Amino acid sequence: MSQTKKLIQKILDFYSYTDVIEQRKRAAHELVIDHRFPMERWDNAEKSLSVDMSDDEILRKFQLLKKDSSGNHNLLKSRA
Repeated sequence: MSQTKKLIQKILDFYSYTDVIEQRKRAAHELVIDHRFPMERWDNAEKSLSVDMSDDEILRKFQLLKKDSSGNHNLLKSRA
């Protein structure tokens, strides 16, 4: 398994496959891993992500949003 896939799995496991908006447990294909803060607001480029990042780093950097046929919660997050 690649390092990227391992990190994706680690983030899904950390959040127990639960989206942040509705607090519903979902299948992996119904979720999108989203940065808590949009990248264009960052002053510096993000350093490479490691599968060894701590739970605290995951909590600060990422959240899970719903993704389905009608779209995802990323637009809702952006408007908020």
